[in-house]
Amino acid sequence: MDCRKLTEVEIIQIYHNYMEQDFPSSELKPLSHILRSMEAGFGFSLGIFDGGELAGYAVFIICEETNCALLDYFAILADRRGKGTGHSAFSLFKTYFKEHLAGVEGLYIESERVSAAENEKQRLIRERRIAFYLSCGCEMTTLRAVLFGVDYSVLYEPFEEQPGKAVAGRGNQPLGEALDALYQKMFKPEHYARFVSLTEAEESNEKLGDTVKLFDAMLESSEQVIGETEKLKGELSGIVEIKERLRAAMLQVETISGVSEQGVTEISASTEAQVTGASRTF
Repeated sequence: MDCRKLTEVEIIQIYHNYMEQDFPSSELKPLSHILRSMEAGFGFSLGIFDGGELAGYAVFIICEETNCALLDYFAILADRRGKGTGHSAFSLFKTYFKEHLAGVEGLYIESERVSAAENEKQRLIRERRIAFYLSCGCEMTTLRAVLFGVDYSVLYEPFEEQPGKAVAGRGNQPLGEALDALYQKMFKPEHYARFVSLTEAEESNEKLGDTVKLFDAMLESSEQVIGETEKLKGELSGIVEIKERLRAAMLQVETISGVSEQGVTEISASTEAQVTGASRTF
């Protein structure tokens, strides 16, 4: 599995084929916004490929002034989920930044706020999503971002050790200032003033530790299922092989049987001819 930078044509195809299905309309920015950030040089996208086939994608925003980046969108294709592809992809992202964007100190991740969930199903999905990022090594900050009416918790993945940067409020601490500067770069001034809010969250995130444990247990369980599936596939392969051998043996028996019957017929015909000939002689 590897990742590479996507072209404008590729991201247009991915937007229409996948992003419009993977993200709710309230969270999905217009394609023109994504393309504009790419043209301006502060946005780019990475594709995750497995065996040459697309397995996932991610859209990033970079703020060179504050040496930080934002994971704007990230998704694994539906048929690749539940197989550890997400964790592998996130690891590839970190490697890409270290090799190609060494000046970037860390990555922000926005994830829909658990406390803002409208129902139990939505709450569980949000908890699992946050637990996924925590299991990838990200840190939960005390920042709360509300963008165009969507309420987010903010996580941070430091690419280098940066003590004390995981807790910040808007404009008061380095982490909050950096994200604020990034938002100002992303949005037009009138949109930023009207639709962007970055504050320090009131509630604690202590309970997320239990969520991480639950997620790890689920991941371990899924890996065991995958292992058992591979074992069964091996056993089934053996059964198929035995079946093919039996079929070949049966064909061979039928062939031998056919030859034997033909031989018996020929002998009977020869004997009958001899007997008939003999009777005619007499």
